[in-house]
Amino acid sequence: MSADRDIISSRNGDIINDWIWRVLNRVDYVHGNQPEQQGNRNNQRYMLAVNLMQIGLLYRSEYFVHRAIYEATKVGSHMNNDGSLPLELTRGSRSLQYTGHASVSLMALAELASTIGYDLY
Repeated sequence: MSADRDIISSRNGDIINDWIWRVLNRVDYVHGNQPEQQGNRNNQRYMLAVNLMQIGLLYRSEYFVHRAIYEATKVGSHMNNDGSLPLELTRGSRSLQYTGHASVSLMALAELASTIGYDLY
């Protein structure tokens, strides 16, 4: 790594890290404290769980890893017996697209979690 990159990394790294923590904590707070919003339990929430897991793994943060795992435990209560996601089915002609987006997020979360010994499948 060049000296310039080291300087940029150390100088801007702190700014980037602070920004990441602020954004994740803010989004996590909004989703966790406004359950009346439908978006709290659909594809956006699942993507947040993926982001929480990614940051948890990157920073070796048990807090964010456990927050992601906690979100994963809620998925079953938001799923029909046939595996469909009721909030995504209400999206009319875009139901398949939103269900696909949610499914990809759930698979990514399961794969990331598997790297540290969790089986979310």
